[in-house]
Order: sequence, then C-alpha cells, then structure tokens
Amino acid sequence: MHLIYQPRFIQTVISVLVACCLLVACANTSRPGVVGVERSQFMMISAAQIDRMSAISYEQQAKAAQKKKILITSGPEYERLKTIANRLIPQTAVFRDDTRNWNWGLQLIDSPIVNATCAPGGRITFYSGIINKLNLNQQHH
Repeated sequence: MHLIYQPRFIQTVISVLVACCLLVACANTSRPGVVGVERSQFMMISAAQIDRMSAISYEQQAKAAQKKKILITSGPEYERLKTIANRLIPQTAVFRDDTRNWNWGLQLIDSPIVNATCAPGGRITFYSGIINKLNLNQQHH
C-alpha cells in the first residue's frame, strides 16, 4: 500500500498543516525591551478583527450609558480626563508604533464603580467612582 493513503500519514500531514496555519495567524503586537521588560505577545486573530469587536463593544457601552443618562461628555471632570489622556496618548508609541493610528476615544460614566479600562484600539472608559474615591482634584493632572 502506498504511504500517502495510510491513516497515520494523513493525520500527520493534517496536524502539520494546522500547526503551520496557527503559526502564520500569529501577529507580534509589541516591542520587547522598550523599558527593560523582555516580553512579546502573539495574537491568534487579526488586529483588525480585534479593533472591530472593540469598537462595537465600546459603542454599545456608550449607548447604554447614554440611555441611562450616565454618560458624561462635558464638564470639569470630563475636561480633566481629556487633558490627562491627551498628554498620555502620545507616549504610547514608545511601546507600540501602531498606536499613532488608533482612533482614540474617551468615555466617562457616572457610576460609583472604581475602575478604568482601555480597550483595544485606544478606547478608554473611566467611571466617576474612581475620581470620587481617590478624591482627585485639579492639582492631580
């Protein structure tokens, strides 16, 4: 019997092809050694797919907060966060070149939750609870 028709050979070929596809699908997303930390990251789905999913989730979060009337889009707290973000955003390129092309966003949600997040693509969400709990004022920016 020919080698090519043996089940073990077919299984091996399929395994090698799957492994190759997985390796090719990986993308390096960060530069190691920028601040003395040697770390690399590989992703199994494309940056474009992650960005789309992040954008959808971020928009849904904003709409839900807007519907509940807890999305803050102006005022001293929002302006303070925007000032801080505008100073920090240019620094991100030290770690990842692609951040220069991100469509950065900033949301402030009026909630006692003590949290802040940055989703893929530079989508930043702050909850007012972190500002209130840490008693942040003008001198902290």
